Amino acid sequence: MARFFELPHLITLLFIILLIFGASRLPDIARNLGKSAKIIKDDLNELRSPQADTTTKPTSAPSNSDSPINNAEQMPKTTDEPNQQKSE
Repeated sequence: MARFFELPHLITLLFIILLIFGASRLPDIARNLGKSAKIIKDDLNELRSPQADTTTKPTSAPSNSDSPINNAEQMPKTTDEPNQQKSE
């Protein structure tokens, strides 16, 4: 099976990247790629290891007075029409 990225291919690819982005931006790009790789690695490790605080259930259930249905009934009703003054 042929290898896709041999040394001449990598050198050509790096030269094209250098032409597109310029030498001044390459360190920033490499730094950001490294930070992104570290974040992904940390997140994957966090997902693999079980944590006790994420699997615990809340100790008390919310009361009915805090439910969105009861709160919606107490809110003033609004209309989508702009406020217009009635002339009498």
